[in-house]
Amino acid sequence: MHARTRSLNRPLRYAILAMLAFGALFASPLLRAAQCSISTSGLSFGVYDPLAGYPSTAPVTANGALQLACSYTSIGDLLVGIQAQISLSTGSSGSYAARTLRQGAESLRYNLYVDPALTTVFGDGSGGTQRVAKCFTGFFNNCGGDPANSPVSIPVYGALPGSQDVSPGGYADNIVVTVTF
Repeated sequence: MHARTRSLNRPLRYAILAMLAFGALFASPLLRAAQCSISTSGLSFGVYDPLAGYPSTAPVTANGALQLACSYTSIGDLLVGIQAQISLSTGSSGSYAARTLRQGAESLRYNLYVDPALTTVFGDGSGGTQRVAKCFTGFFNNCGGDPANSPVSIPVYGALPGSQDVSPGGYADNIVVTVTF
């Protein structure tokens, strides 16, 4: 009895090699090097009067936006798209529980949110905060996102609780925006 071995026919071998090469394309970080940039015009609460409507604790609100733009820089990005995560730092307070606007030794509590209902703190995903995800569609990944090279607006909602007794002046905080892609 003779054992018969079959070799793969040539087209099948080429198809397997092509699939392996295609898989390596997606796995290679050198072939997936998207570029993203983010900008903001800042968020201003305007004039805060601690005596207005006293003793009301109704917050003073403000809206702003981040502008995110990502571009394909490789065939890998074009094929699979770009997944971006946007996170915000705690600012000078060191805590997401209550960010602070500062003027010298005085401070005003405030926070930044991902939703207009002011329920979910915009942060880094820790301690109940949430990052914002944006997807830029690729040829093989229609994530329902935006096409690359088109800036997208990410709303930011701010709230400053009322009845905070502070001295007049300019209060500020610096928030670091991080984009991971």
